[in-house]
Amino acid sequence: MRKEEWERALRENRNNVAALNGLGVCHLSSGDFTEAASLFERALTIEPNNAVLHRHLAIALQNIYRDREAATQYRRAIELAPNEANSYGDLGHLLLAHGDSPGATRCFRKAHELLPDSAWGMMHLARALIEERSLSEAADVLAKVSKMDPSSIEAPALLGHVLQQAGKFDEAEAVLRVAIEREPSNVSAYYNISFAKKIGVADREFVQTMVDLLHSGQVPESDRLYLHFALGKAYDDLGDYGKAMRHFDTANKLSLEQRMLTGRIFNREKYAARIQRIIDRFSAEFFSQRRAEGSESELPVFIVGMPRSGTTLVEQIISSHPFVGAGGEIGFWISKGENALDREPASALAGQYESYLSGIAATKTRVTDKMPQNYLVLGPVHTTFPRARIIHCKRAAVDTCLSLWVTLFRTPPDFAHDRGDMVFGYRQYERLMEHWRRVLSPEVFMEVQYEALIADRERTSREMIAFCGLEWNEACLRPDVNGRTVRTPSMWQARQPVYKSSVERWRNYEPWLGAFRELIS
Repeated sequence: MRKEEWERALRENRNNVAALNGLGVCHLSSGDFTEAASLFERALTIEPNNAVLHRHLAIALQNIYRDREAATQYRRAIELAPNEANSYGDLGHLLLAHGDSPGATRCFRKAHELLPDSAWGMMHLARALIEERSLSEAADVLAKVSKMDPSSIEAPALLGHVLQQAGKFDEAEAVLRVAIEREPSNVSAYYNISFAKKIGVADREFVQTMVDLLHSGQVPESDRLYLHFALGKAYDDLGDYGKAMRHFDTANKLSLEQRMLTGRIFNREKYAARIQRIIDRFSAEFFSQRRAEGSESELPVFIVGMPRSGTTLVEQIISSHPFVGAGGEIGFWISKGENALDREPASALAGQYESYLSGIAATKTRVTDKMPQNYLVLGPVHTTFPRARIIHCKRAAVDTCLSLWVTLFRTPPDFAHDRGDMVFGYRQYERLMEHWRRVLSPEVFMEVQYEALIADRERTSREMIAFCGLEWNEACLRPDVNGRTVRTPSMWQARQPVYKSSVERWRNYEPWLGAFRELIS
């Protein structure tokens, strides 16, 4: 039925649930998500156990950035209709956007289980396999989907991203261009191509196509920031830094607006108080008193620091060693939080985490965890694994914050997207790292300066391998040929020979640094 017919039905009976739902769906289709949510909420007061209404409300809430409430509605829909595959798929995407890879994987697996022979179900199987780091299997599944549905837009786009993670950039670009041919407004394909190659003069037409798409009116507001980040990267590669910064500034403005719509507003006072609580609690005396609670395992190697401080390069070097497995960015400790020990004893945390690492690399004597923000949870980390190595990656403050500014993250730091907030957040990070420097033994805590690593890679690499308790291996001098999966924004850079152009990168953007200028030392 059309919108006018649903409205007429609702005038005749304001408690007509079918009319409320139908009109709500019309508003969903037209992009009026607030009104849609209101209609679904009205309908649920009449039929609170209607699974369809809960799912539709979740979709509306998600589109107005009320993600936590949306997740609750998806879970209620699943509780009421456990065999409805769409709710699992939608909840999986939402959880993944918030960094809950295990939860998303379970949802994707269930979605596939309910519709195993459909292209839709197989797409969700591929997404589960990607989160489980089974890239070859995921690529095979996506190839099957493309055969089943030659018009599929999602399959080549996702396959391209999988190939990028595996370091097959030329193949990835070819597949992503197929996705663009099928849907010329495929923003994610343009974005992924831009960040997986060096944009050169020969790519001018490709860049202009993105500019035209940006001004075409075909791109939803929520997707425009991807094009701005992609264009910023392209103009940076081309050396047009003024134009690049204009796009990066707009991308961050849009990102900040989206964050504010979710109510996630950075509060400097609360953040500083959080840092102080961590410092006050995890003192040298605390660690001394709790020493006997921890595991004696030396399996984990934690690589921490500000995002964009060189953590990916350090992991590439260390995991090139034959005895080391690469864990990538593991969300285990961040999800537990700095108060993890209040909820679970160290022995239980150790068992869970060791089991997870063994699932990544069962035969290795060391496994890396390069979640940068683990610097916030080194208290429970060191209590649980007092013999585990911690490598802190440092980089020039202004280059670190500039690199954060020009990078799109799945889960950005709390202080991202505002220069002033980023400077404040960086100062708080420095304050906390100074604390860890005082209370952690040099036997388990090492600092690596990014600029020193670039200047003398062999010396610093040898020091890191020795710190991890391993004998030197020449493979650690060729991190660019490390075949591991790379899923961070540095996936292309990680496959290139170590380069020096990122040192003092800020000089290219000196006229436009704004608040970052105070970080120049």
